[in-house]
Amino acid sequence: MSEVRDQLLEVAHDLFAIEINTIVKPNMTATRMRNVAHTLLDIISEYDSALRSLEPPAPAESVIPRLSTQNELDVEGEVRKLADRARSAIRYWQVKLAPSEMGQQSREQETTESNYLLLCRIRDNCDQLFGLFDMLRARQPQGTVGNPELQKLNRQNATQREITLRTGERMQLRKIWEVGTETVLMQTVIHLNGDIFTRMQSQMARNTSEGARILDIHNRGVSVAVSYWQQLSDLVANFFQNLFPSLKG
Repeated sequence: MSEVRDQLLEVAHDLFAIEINTIVKPNMTATRMRNVAHTLLDIISEYDSALRSLEPPAPAESVIPRLSTQNELDVEGEVRKLADRARSAIRYWQVKLAPSEMGQQSREQETTESNYLLLCRIRDNCDQLFGLFDMLRARQPQGTVGNPELQKLNRQNATQREITLRTGERMQLRKIWEVGTETVLMQTVIHLNGDIFTRMQSQMARNTSEGARILDIHNRGVSVAVSYWQQLSDLVANFFQNLFPSLKG
């Protein structure tokens, strides 16, 4: 009962705000998120590919071998390597960032800023994964060293790996997986107290037909999300009232 209550509290906490993202993706496999092990392999593989296109040129002898999820990997160790590579590449792109004149950005400046922000996302998401790994480690039986389920992991044995996450942790992992390294054109965050924040890529703020189409798609997503948010909030509120009759007014 205590575990169910804790999970419900996590869901209730996440209902304090909703976030709607409109994303550009070059191609789509239309697959759903699989188990935790496969999801982690997807993330580190995608991050490795993105970093290869964003890292500064390196001498042939120092090029890092491409990460293959067919090989047995220490996932926690690989995430640490990816975080270090992201931080190194961030320093490279920071030098290229130059303040724009009169608020106007050239296409090259926009690309530079986009690359820099993507690297920051990779770094920050790796840090979030470290937090998940710490939580997993804290729940290991006494005497266990590290996270054995994250070691010697590959595509062949991922389906059999039992990596149990709590509701909030799984939602956190799913968002990292869903957004990946794709371009977020627009984002709207709505808080329970009524605060609404909408962020968009600079090109979306220009008065173009393409921007108008994307804005329309985004607004439709916001409407659907708000409607679902209301229904889910009512469902959780009714559940708590039935669970704790004293909450009923």
